[in-house]
Amino acid sequence: MVLAVQRDWQRQMEPQPSLRLQPDDQIVVLTDGYGAVCITVRYVADPAGVRMVEAEVPVPHPQADKIVANVAGALTTRTRLMIVDHSTSGSALVLPLQRIACPGRRHLAANFGRSL
Repeated sequence: MVLAVQRDWQRQMEPQPSLRLQPDDQIVVLTDGYGAVCITVRYVADPAGVRMVEAEVPVPHPQADKIVANVAGALTTRTRLMIVDHSTSGSALVLPLQRIACPGRRHLAANFGRSL
């Protein structure tokens, strides 16, 4: 199953000219995200020299403010993609997706001159 997801995800990534990953680029994921997602990110990122950066979701006592701060702290000028699981794998947390997306939107506008 994971291999099929990896292949499908990689096929979806290849034809998208707007997302060209370069060595030292970053993809941000969450520490409590789905394992298959992280495996797929590594599968795509490692051969290209792209780094997977994990923003910490503090379990077992998650606080929305801390999660948002950790995601914002993981974003750099090299971040090209941020993957956030709305419902996490290990803890089944439902994350404050809209609040987490705000730093991503600001990052996109500041570094690429556009926003969502």
